Amino acid sequence: DVYHARLDGESDMPRTGMDYMHLSEHGVSHKASEVEKGETEIITMLVLKDAWHKSIWVYPLEGKGVTAAEWLPGMVRKDMATSGLDNCMLVVKSDQEPAIRELQEELARQRRAEGAVGTIIENSKVGDSSSNGRTERAIQELGGMVRTLKFALEERTGGERIGLAHPIVLWIAKHAAAQIMRFQVRANGITSYQSIKGRKCRDPILEFGECVLFRPPKTNQERKHKNALEERVLDGVWLGSDIRSGADIVATDTG
Repeated sequence: DVYHARLDGESDMPRTGMDYMHLSEHGVSHKASEVEKGETEIITMLVLKDAWHKSIWVYPLEGKGVTAAEWLPGMVRKDMATSGLDNCMLVVKSDQEPAIRELQEELARQRRAEGAVGTIIENSKVGDSSSNGRTERAIQELGGMVRTLKFALEERTGGERIGLAHPIVLWIAKHAAAQIMRFQVRANGITSYQSIKGRKCRDPILEFGECVLFRPPKTNQERKHKNALEERVLDGVWLGSDIRSGADIVATDTG
């Protein structure tokens, strides 16, 4: 059986919190104003924390708001469905920032259009960031894992610094959130992955950025007209695996 811990005084209704995470070379913050002045490389991401399963989901962004990332509400809904929160009554909490309130409204609209029971929008009081503490702790946790994975990759590739503008950093962030979900044991004695899937993670895990040989998936047409002399395995770089399907994510010269 899976038991969901809750704080005293809180209902058993599923809850999620979301906030923006700003990552720079000097640290991580949920407020852009707290990033050190003079920083030239800053990455903005949306972090979502599911209070039932304690899962963390991260979405690298080029800008804030729905207009800057039209794909974002749909992706959030897809990840909520992975956590079993797609059709239930759901509380979505954040601060008063206009861009994230716009996202909350669009998320509620899409869930309503899909037949979800309902979406309750909560926003913390102006200046009272502590009321969204779960999400802020998730941001700090995620930032620490991103730095660890980035430093480890730099060490394995000869010690050359990887700037935050490098595309692989965004994949590091996605992998960092997945690793926390897979292996960090929570207060209830199980991982977020166990809570969602009902079993421990048994997916094969490699070092992030490791060079691998892989077999690309083939379409039905390719299977019918297979070439005996065609190359069966290709070179790639391992960027993690998908929580939903367990499929490996591999980067190649062509994408």
